[in-house]
Amino acid sequence: MTIGRPRKVETDDALKAAMLLFWENGYEATSLHDLLQATNLCKSRLYQLFGSKEGLFLKSLELYRIELRQVLFQQLASSSSGKLFIRNLFSEIISEASSNQAVKGCFLVNTANEFSQRTAPVTELVSKGTECLKEILFEAIERDQKSGMISSRISADSLANYLLNSICGLRTLVKAGTDHRTLQAVTETTLTLLD
Repeated sequence: MTIGRPRKVETDDALKAAMLLFWENGYEATSLHDLLQATNLCKSRLYQLFGSKEGLFLKSLELYRIELRQVLFQQLASSSSGKLFIRNLFSEIISEASSNQAVKGCFLVNTANEFSQRTAPVTELVSKGTECLKEILFEAIERDQKSGMISSRISADSLANYLLNSICGLRTLVKAGTDHRTLQAVTETTLTLLD
């Protein structure tokens, strides 16, 4: 009798593979065949673990949100200031434009653009994800406003909303192929509000 992988490991590995595939291709452009190949699952096993393609997509989107939150909070915790964290966040987005690899963008922004609020569960997860990013930005801003490194003339909440909007717009410009100099100029203008 052959012992297979533990179910949790199998599920986690398959979910991670599916997340990367959906992130790169989007929901519609990812076929069931693509998912079966990427996850190393047969059709019946995929449906047994995730219910449907949409169920797998929703779990993938949730995994992305959780991982993004962990990474960003770690980056904020290890950053010398909230302002530096925010600047680095924008720089990472711009650096994707000059990378030799395909521009994947942000899974949340990609999904918002693809679905346009057509599906309530997807809209809810995208909203939770953007709210999570806003929470991190708010924490970075509030921390520096208390120390005087970021101006308090605009509330932390308003600034966090503004930066969230700017990040989503910048992500779209990167995916559209906007040149590096323009992206840098947009970022510098955006970040003047922190002075």
